[in-house]
Amino acid sequence: MTEENKQNKQRAQEKIKLIELYRQFNGRFPTIENVWCALLQPALVAMLIFCRECQSTNFIRKVGTRKGKCQRCGLWQSLTAGGYLSNTRRPRAWLFSLNLVAEKQFFSTELVHEVVGVSQSSAAHIFKTVGFAVGTKLDEDTEQVQSSVFKEVFCHRSRETPKDKHPAEEEKYFERSENESQADANVSLPSEGAAQDEVEALKSLFATLSESEQKIARLLSSTPVHADILTRDSGLSVPLTASSLTFLELAGVAARLAGDRYVLAETTVEKNAKLRNGAADANMNSELSQSQAEVLPLFLAFCRRIFSGLSRKWLHYYLAMFSCYLDEHKWDYAAISTACFEAGYIGGRRLLNYVSPRFVRLPIQASSI
Repeated sequence: MTEENKQNKQRAQEKIKLIELYRQFNGRFPTIENVWCALLQPALVAMLIFCRECQSTNFIRKVGTRKGKCQRCGLWQSLTAGGYLSNTRRPRAWLFSLNLVAEKQFFSTELVHEVVGVSQSSAAHIFKTVGFAVGTKLDEDTEQVQSSVFKEVFCHRSRETPKDKHPAEEEKYFERSENESQADANVSLPSEGAAQDEVEALKSLFATLSESEQKIARLLSSTPVHADILTRDSGLSVPLTASSLTFLELAGVAARLAGDRYVLAETTVEKNAKLRNGAADANMNSELSQSQAEVLPLFLAFCRRIFSGLSRKWLHYYLAMFSCYLDEHKWDYAAISTACFEAGYIGGRRLLNYVSPRFVRLPIQASSI
């Protein structure tokens, strides 16, 4: 049997399996009311959905819809506004996809498109959203590793791929860019005393901010947060949030990252510390630890079997899926759904603008395999 025939046979078997899983799913959730109840219940239980008027978390949901009535102020509102399900028109496809990940069943987006009836791009968006959300929770039970160790499965091009080069060359491009950036930083860094002056200047400037600017500034940290999340958590309007962020950028209090995300601006002291530790970090990650060496082949086999290969840009997404695959007890449906709600709205632009960094988190627990 030729290799092509083997692949066709395997694909046919996978499709039959997915069709059966979808049939069972529809038996468990026959109505749209069942679907919305399953989608929203984890967030309502975890009190992740707030009333826009009074910040209450107590709602009565309208049967068969995403709308709910606040028990405190009586305001009817969409329970998915500002969240990962905002404006979704295919809730059944979302719930089925979440359940597939929770049950450790992974299929190509092409098969999901054929069986579920959503477009392939919509299926890809759903799984990338789940991977993005889970990826923000990978600090525990993971170890930092250079993305170059995965280059043998990099086979899909992205806009980060150098012209006329193989996708595996992206890592060299990123490494060169990082070295050039560090060299530039070494030339322009001021003295330690000047750095302390900058810190004090930031503190005094913070006190002079307007009320709306202070609300935004208090929500910023070293962890990137999307502008939509800042709007939701500050309670400000979208235009006021945008204008406040613009002023904070100009004032040196906030820094804008790719994907419309913001962090508290780094002080020169922090930049100095990063540069001093840069060489140590590179040495630390130049060789794999024993736990990393044990898990890496499993991840590579996971990618080849399910996805055939991957793009370096989406490496964080595949690692998140692999983390769910490794730890079936931690990443059940409730945990995955909660992670998605906590991540907030993850639009297509936010996903496209994200690029996996040079150092990524590799799951190290392989007890369930």
